[in-house]
Amino acid sequence: MRYRRLLHVPFMAVITIITVYVLISCAPSARIPVTRPAEINLKGIKQIWIGEIRGNAGEALSERLTGLLFESNHFKLVDRANIEKILKEQNLGLSGVVDEETAVEMGKILGASAFITGRSGIQFNHSHSVSEIYLDSDNQPYQYYYSKTEAHQDTILKVIDMTTGQVIAAKNISYSDKDDDYQKGSYPPYPDRSKLFGRINHATALTFTRMIAPYTVYVKVRFKEAKTPEGEAGIALAQSGEWLDALEQFKLAVDKDPASFSAWFNLGLAYEYNYMYDRAISALKESCKLKASSRCINEIKNVKKLRADQEKLKLQKSGQ
Repeated sequence: MRYRRLLHVPFMAVITIITVYVLISCAPSARIPVTRPAEINLKGIKQIWIGEIRGNAGEALSERLTGLLFESNHFKLVDRANIEKILKEQNLGLSGVVDEETAVEMGKILGASAFITGRSGIQFNHSHSVSEIYLDSDNQPYQYYYSKTEAHQDTILKVIDMTTGQVIAAKNISYSDKDDDYQKGSYPPYPDRSKLFGRINHATALTFTRMIAPYTVYVKVRFKEAKTPEGEAGIALAQSGEWLDALEQFKLAVDKDPASFSAWFNLGLAYEYNYMYDRAISALKESCKLKASSRCINEIKNVKKLRADQEKLKLQKSGQ
């Protein structure tokens, strides 16, 4: 029978890893919310309702989509209970009543601009495995026993314009995830399927929501280490969300030390997240002249992307 002793990572290797991690994590940074545009501009669509989503994951997905679209504050959501009341008054049933064929007529009845429909199904798989045999410090053999739950969700969703009956957006979404647990000597219970389903279902709903509605993410902005009190003050103000005041401090830092590539870089970041894109690019280019780096070049690309995103966002919010 094959036995194997557990190998220990050399002490100096551990110290090196920890040192690198500390250096990276200690670099000054700030988190800032940035609103991204939707992938697709649903021009003219102001009111939307979530129709039937078939499949064993459909009901849960519908509920999650409702929550995320409400949080986006981009569409007015037609209440499902109100829809049922209207359809009952029209002697119609809710299930299966709306598709591309009937969307225009139903749009007139419901007063909605568009609706979401589709199918979503999830499958689970359970499995066991066991490790090879190890020897502990007393030369006693032992093994680890693993229990794993895997899940895969396939979804197709589409948005139908209720004034034309046309499909104006569609997306196929597939997500897989897994959880496992282990212990010595025997198999542990299988991981909870509901938690796994919750994660996949949320990821699916989030992907679709971001396709049709603007969304906010938190960006981690990493500064260069400041060499002056003004630069340090600028970083502190940015970390507290006072970006306009931070900008003034970074200007003073550049005035005090115009040969500092880090001062120019931090000034560029401050212009960027105050949405002064041309000035951000100019400051970052000055930083690159003093000390060229891939990080500086990539930040200039990021400024251009942020500017393009904000232009798209402006059009989406204006309904154009």
